[in-house]
Amino acid sequence: VIFGGSSVRPARNVAEVALFVDNSDRTVPAELNDAPELNITRRIERTKGSSYRVNGREVRGRDVQLLFADAGTGARSAGIVNQGRIGAIINAKPSERRIILEEAANIRGLHTRRHEAELRLKAAEANLERLEDVVNALRTQLNGLRQQARQAVRYRSVSEQIRKAESVLLHGRWQAQVAKRLVKATILRDAEAAVGEATGQAARESARQADLTAKMPALRQAEAEASAGLQRLALAQGELDSEQQRIVTARSEAKSRLRQIDEDVERETALAAEARESAGRLGTEWATIEKAKEGEQEREAAATTTLAGANTLAAQVEAQISALTEVIATTEARRAVLQRQVRMTIERHDRLQQQLEGLDHLHQELKESTVAPSEVAAADQAVKNAGARMEAARVAVDITEKQKGECAAQVEAVWDALRELEAVADKFDAEVGALRDMLSADTSSRMAPVLDQITVETGYENALGASLGDDLTAPVGAGVGATEPRYWTGAGTEEVNPQDSISAFPAGIVALDQMVRGPAQLTRRLAQIGVASDPGEALRLQAGLAQGQRLTSLEGGLWRWDGFVVAVDAPSAAAVQMRQRNRLIDIEARRQAVAGDLAAAQGRVLVKRDALAGLSEREKQTQVDQREAMGAVDGARKHHGALLGRLVELESKLRGIEESRLRLEADRAEAVEQRGQDERELV
Repeated sequence: VIFGGSSVRPARNVAEVALFVDNSDRTVPAELNDAPELNITRRIERTKGSSYRVNGREVRGRDVQLLFADAGTGARSAGIVNQGRIGAIINAKPSERRIILEEAANIRGLHTRRHEAELRLKAAEANLERLEDVVNALRTQLNGLRQQARQAVRYRSVSEQIRKAESVLLHGRWQAQVAKRLVKATILRDAEAAVGEATGQAARESARQADLTAKMPALRQAEAEASAGLQRLALAQGELDSEQQRIVTARSEAKSRLRQIDEDVERETALAAEARESAGRLGTEWATIEKAKEGEQEREAAATTTLAGANTLAAQVEAQISALTEVIATTEARRAVLQRQVRMTIERHDRLQQQLEGLDHLHQELKESTVAPSEVAAADQAVKNAGARMEAARVAVDITEKQKGECAAQVEAVWDALRELEAVADKFDAEVGALRDMLSADTSSRMAPVLDQITVETGYENALGASLGDDLTAPVGAGVGATEPRYWTGAGTEEVNPQDSISAFPAGIVALDQMVRGPAQLTRRLAQIGVASDPGEALRLQAGLAQGQRLTSLEGGLWRWDGFVVAVDAPSAAAVQMRQRNRLIDIEARRQAVAGDLAAAQGRVLVKRDALAGLSEREKQTQVDQREAMGAVDGARKHHGALLGRLVELESKLRGIEESRLRLEADRAEAVEQRGQDERELV
């Protein structure tokens, strides 16, 4: 294809051929059908391969092959079949015969496109399977990330608590470090005194070092002289060792030379003896040759005369033998040729007769093995049934995918609701923990304060804290007097009825014991505390209070019977604790409600996840059914095509058998005639 060069022309690295095709009927593929005439060019460049162009536009080699396959004009297309080639077509392989039939039906290009489409479908199925694996992996990662998000929320809450604890711990450490600093300052003063003493000692040692330094030059001079003497002795010893080594080496070399000289003398002596023996043998042979040369010329002349006479006689005899041999050989050769032709004619006749009998037998077998129309109809119906099954599987896949998408959206929704509930629960847990930490703070008392046994109505925390104050931090109960400096005993509560000695409050004033529930030891104290509607009213009614009575308000403050007043905005730790306690009770109740909702949401998440997993399994099964249905369709189509191809092949073989039979009968008649001619000539 590419010119390799000659003696007068250089080589060429590029070859190109162009073919002009009439496209006036516009029957070529759509991507090339843009002109009434196509200029198809193939260019080959050495070491780079081929490139194709259609009307100047670069295309693939596959596109050009499809163009010629559609037109039935490809490199291997079946055009005109020469006479005598029908048998070759019949005896061809099924794949080659299939190509001829497809090109004759002008479907070669469609078969190629179908093969490419099947490859693309298989690649798409493989991509879908890989995509499903990726989606499953991402879904697993998403679940892990959700769990990590919940852990992060809990981590933030715990981190806040840890920061609070660390602040308390660091404050304690700071106090400890301050104490250590005072101790270290004392140690530093002692160390400075020790340093002063060490400095004096160092000064004394420095003076001693100066004295020793003055003595160093003389000692160094003596050391240098001793080192020089030692160096000279070491050099002398090294030279003596080198000289001894050289002597040992020279002695060894001399011994090697002596052994080599002895070996050379022995070898030369043996060679001289062999030379003397060879000289004696050569002298003997020379004498023998000289003796044999005597009378050689006379014997040579007599032999020459005898040889000439014998040659003349032999030439005459050979001429006669050659003439007779030629006649005999010609006759025998002709007879052998005729006999061989007769045998070949008989064998050809027998072979043709066997071929005719084989064709008759094959013709009968083909008639018996022909494809029944019912079998073709059954294959056609199988193709339709498989197509319906594939369509049903496709519809099932679409429905399952839609249901799976809806279920995934529902799962995401319940997950969002669950995350919101978890965030609310974590917030409540963090606040409950903080409140419990604050309420469980250490006090000077080693027993639980009475505040832990009191329950107050919401809104009356400030009134209770202002009226009792630090008295709420004192413990209550039997036996507390032995361990606590201040405590509640409730003396006289069992013998005396508190209502008999308590004066009534003015109208509109509510006693605090009606809003507070606590130990009996606080009953007498709470009964003498009234709650006014506002601070102004309490101030106005203060002058009319009986001995031991007190007034307070919802905002706080204290107005005692003896004229003592505590302002509304005065700080009260007890009120803060009461509010925190009520807040804790409220949050714990709300947390219980959230816990029920959280459990229900978790149940819904599990149900939806199970439903989604079931739909995923169902989707996989429907996809498997779809692939099996597609495989059944392909199998049914291949079986149907095989039956049609077999039917066409049988018909083609039957026609070929008839043609071969006619040809063989003609050859047999020709063989019979040739046999008669050869037998007559042989006689």
